[in-house]
Amino acid sequence: MNEQSRFAFQEDQVEELQKHWIWFLILGISLMVLGLLAIGHSAIATFAVVKVTGLLLLLTGIVQVVTAFWAPKWSGLLIQVLFGILYVVVGAMLTREPERGAELITLMMAVFFVVGGIFRIVLALDMQFRNWGWVLFNGIVTLLLGMMVWSGWPEISIVVIGIFVGIEILVCGWVWMMMALGVRSLVDDSGKK
Repeated sequence: MNEQSRFAFQEDQVEELQKHWIWFLILGISLMVLGLLAIGHSAIATFAVVKVTGLLLLLTGIVQVVTAFWAPKWSGLLIQVLFGILYVVVGAMLTREPERGAELITLMMAVFFVVGGIFRIVLALDMQFRNWGWVLFNGIVTLLLGMMVWSGWPEISIVVIGIFVGIEILVCGWVWMMMALGVRSLVDDSGKK
């Protein structure tokens, strides 16, 4: 695609987005409201996330076991069946005992944040590449977040997942809202909005 046709393509896309900017704005506002609700009712959001995750794992496991037998002479049959059974067991556990599932997921998050934070700190201090201070800052924040989650575990397990999911949805909504307002305010070559 040459330079001129690429700009024409981009202009068409911008015009299309400008026609429907209000829907992106509504999406953004709706997501922000959902994010705030998830943060405000973080225990309910946590249980919802854990139960939905459990159901998805359960269904995935069942499908995986069933489809494994479609090609019974396949050498990977046993592995696929074993993974399917693992999915079913974990999915059933999460749907039947969402509180314990939330505890396990929260513990994994804490470990991930602590290890990820340490890794970023070591990388930044060792390499000291351009703007390495931001990576160091990111590592420190991630490490502190992991330590906070770890120190409150398992008591905070009931709210942490809901809060994190709520923040993600809130930020996503903010981005959609800003994109909608940005697209709306773009001025085309003729100078009209």
